[in-house]
Amino acid sequence: MSIAYRDMSAEQAKAHLATFLAETPASLAALRKSAAEHGQYAELLDLSVASLDPLWQWVTDRVAWRAGYRPPASSAEPPMTIDPARVEPAELLPFWFHSNPAQWATFSFDTLWLTDRLGRYLGEVLVAHAPRAKWKVGRSAKRNYIYQNHPVISGVGGDEIEPIETAGGLIHKHLMNRAGPTPRQRMAEWLAR
Repeated sequence: MSIAYRDMSAEQAKAHLATFLAETPASLAALRKSAAEHGQYAELLDLSVASLDPLWQWVTDRVAWRAGYRPPASSAEPPMTIDPARVEPAELLPFWFHSNPAQWATFSFDTLWLTDRLGRYLGEVLVAHAPRAKWKVGRSAKRNYIYQNHPVISGVGGDEIEPIETAGGLIHKHLMNRAGPTPRQRMAEWLAR
């Protein structure tokens, strides 16, 4: 069983970041391969800011809720829960799934992996274009810091950016708004902010 980020020691978090970064080239290669199998987007995945908009278009065409999940119809309705113990085995899921399994269990298996690949890609675009941006272990002396021990990007403005959570948040927002306006607009605008 994986260790949740909040339960990691500093050494475990450092080792996890090293593993995460070592896995990133293969994750990005899988993203490019999948894009090549489904259209013309693969050649655009060059870590340029211009690549973000077509990538987001491609991703939003492929994400879905987990079978059986129905989002609440209104803010007054409590969200449906999916028992994380009833999803795929831990070894088949991205590591970060265990940081908040109740949150992530609403995404389909394929959407979880698209979230992983999109998040890593966003992080690498930030590193490529922001002069001081780099991956590091999320650390803060603040009590209950939400990204403690997560792989984050620092050196972009004053805050640490958690690309996997960012990708997951954008995908969640897209799925919630499918019947109305979507946040499909422009990923490049997100990066600029």
